Amino acid sequence: MKRLLVLSMLCAAPAAHAEILRTISYDHDEAGRVIRERHVDPVSGTDTTAARYTYDDAGRLLTTTDGVGRTTTMTYDALGRIATTRDAAGGVASFAYDIADRIAMVIDPRGLVTSYDYDGYGQLRKHSSPDTGTTRHEYTAAGLRTRTTRNDGSVVEYAHDSLGRMTQAKSDTSERNFVHDTCQNGKGRLCEAQLRENGAIVTTVTHAYTPQGWLTMRRDSGVDDAGIAYDSTIAYAQDGMGRVTGIAYPNGVGVGYGFTSGRLHTITATIDGVTRTVANSIAHQPFGTVAQWTYANGLNRRYNFDADGRLTGVSAGQGATLVQSLTYGFNDADEITALTHGVTTTESRKFEYDALGRLSRETLHGRQWTHDANGNVDSVATAGDIAHATIDPNSNRIIAITANGGTRTFGYDALGSRIAKDGPGTSTRYTYDAFNRMRTATVNGAISRYTINALDQRIGKSTPNGKTQFVYAEQNRLMAEKGSTGWTNYVWLGNELIATIQPDNVLRYVHNDHLGRPEAVSDGAKQVIWRAANAEYGRSVVLDQIGGLNIGLPGQYFDAETGLWQNGFRDYDQEAGYIQADPIGLAGGSYSTYSYAGANPIKQVDSTGLGIIAFGVCTAANAAFQLNSYRQALKVPGMDGMVERLNAITKEMKDCPVDDHDRYAALYEEHERVGQQLLDASKAHAQENVAYTLNDLLGAVAWEVGCGILLLAPVP
Repeated sequence: MKRLLVLSMLCAAPAAHAEILRTISYDHDEAGRVIRERHVDPVSGTDTTAARYTYDDAGRLLTTTDGVGRTTTMTYDALGRIATTRDAAGGVASFAYDIADRIAMVIDPRGLVTSYDYDGYGQLRKHSSPDTGTTRHEYTAAGLRTRTTRNDGSVVEYAHDSLGRMTQAKSDTSERNFVHDTCQNGKGRLCEAQLRENGAIVTTVTHAYTPQGWLTMRRDSGVDDAGIAYDSTIAYAQDGMGRVTGIAYPNGVGVGYGFTSGRLHTITATIDGVTRTVANSIAHQPFGTVAQWTYANGLNRRYNFDADGRLTGVSAGQGATLVQSLTYGFNDADEITALTHGVTTTESRKFEYDALGRLSRETLHGRQWTHDANGNVDSVATAGDIAHATIDPNSNRIIAITANGGTRTFGYDALGSRIAKDGPGTSTRYTYDAFNRMRTATVNGAISRYTINALDQRIGKSTPNGKTQFVYAEQNRLMAEKGSTGWTNYVWLGNELIATIQPDNVLRYVHNDHLGRPEAVSDGAKQVIWRAANAEYGRSVVLDQIGGLNIGLPGQYFDAETGLWQNGFRDYDQEAGYIQADPIGLAGGSYSTYSYAGANPIKQVDSTGLGIIAFGVCTAANAAFQLNSYRQALKVPGMDGMVERLNAITKEMKDCPVDDHDRYAALYEEHERVGQQLLDASKAHAQENVAYTLNDLLGAVAWEVGCGILLLAPVP
């Protein structure tokens, strides 16, 4: 007997009406196990197999096969724990466990061994990695870590308060000190993070909060390498729901966020006391994703999505003026296989992938990549020039790259961080602070210095070209930077940079690709004044009339003095990958702790330098569970006809050319009108029929908790 479970994604569309956007179906075997996942387009009826699963006689998952036929196979030990995995390329990884079923050893597909030793209390005592060597930890009787000894013999000592919160991390002459409870509304919260060198204060970050615990102020102060003091503050205002409604930047510029019906609708900027619009008419997809907006210069930003929720088009234009048009094609594994440029047609290209979903070819420049079993790039071939990488046989470190232009060699310290790069006509040396963050880079004798605060944020640099101070929100969101000519402020819509305000106090509008990476910048007259040819692992700037834009892939900032991208907790070389090993090791999602985004930079990003992290699994699954439970309550009289009309409009919107903004706007307006009719009918129906049961709610809570427990299991 085969059972079928259908989850219809019935949700609030732009006018908050009910509309089936996609259907996910699951086929089950006689034991009730999922054997196939299918995605059905409600408009076209197209039925696509997204995944297949098989099981052994004990009911354990044996194989998983993705939409293009790549199969991963698992074997199990006598206790039912995964013993090996064989990937679609034939690579085998092996796992061993301790008596408490914790992973004690991983042998990756290259045969390199990573091991974890725990004590009787479940505390990690020793971690051995082919990339970072052996690290040892010590703990108090209460289980608080007090000391870490790294592979180079350096020691980090930790102190905690009576509540178990870290108050200090100290290594050699460097101290990171943390103060809780003492600031405005700061009970139970971090109030101050301070870095000291040889006892002298270098950087201090101070916080203040609202009574609800929302951050209202961040102040950065300290002394730079020349002994000159700096002090900057960024402040936040929130509404009663905790949504940020205003940000005051260090130089007095203000950015406002306006909401309508609970969703962001308008962004403004106040410059020299004058408030002007940055973006308005911000509209959203049913699950909250931004669908479109209008820049203050009149250009319309638009995203197209298919029935599987994949981003198929990005554009910015108005009428005959088109500054950006990017269209994407996919295979059945949701990998991008085609990129069509509507503005610069010569930049269009196709992509191919190997058996493990790693980028293997692009057609524009004829680039081809090969990888070893762990995902390290073995070679890159471009127009007859082949660059071969030499990988250390005992680690994942690239120790040399040889191409027609000669050979570049790389040296590393005992912690796996690059300390030397030598090649034809160039010599670079790197040093690191006590917490393994880059401290200096010397390129052909020219030295650059970097300052990292106690929160692991790079807040300053001093190079032969001058000094720069950086101000952040959250861990890695760059809000402003101050250089020799003054402040540059960055305006964000969610995780997307949409505008800059440079020292001349002029608004300029940023147009990003599907990854959130700037591709173009326009001025108030809709003219393109900056453009980049974005490549797979980097970019080249082809037009620059604004004095540079250093924001790249999410979380990355370009350092011209080294040619590297600062990437949160690490530094990234677009020719050779990360120059430091991932601080969280294999938990970053790759057997190679130096590779970027799983070797698929077309689809995935690493915004912090800590690897690819998947969020929202429980939330999405729970939403589907609840929505399926509530289907009967949403049986609104006349709904079928209205939904049918909405689906027809949705199909027209989907088929609308990405650069036909007028037609799309008309369809969107009709979509809103019909949606409002359905919303009104739904409200009337809801007043008469409330069918949400306690059992439904308890079931949803149980699902969320169970899923959360699985996802939050400790990872070495």
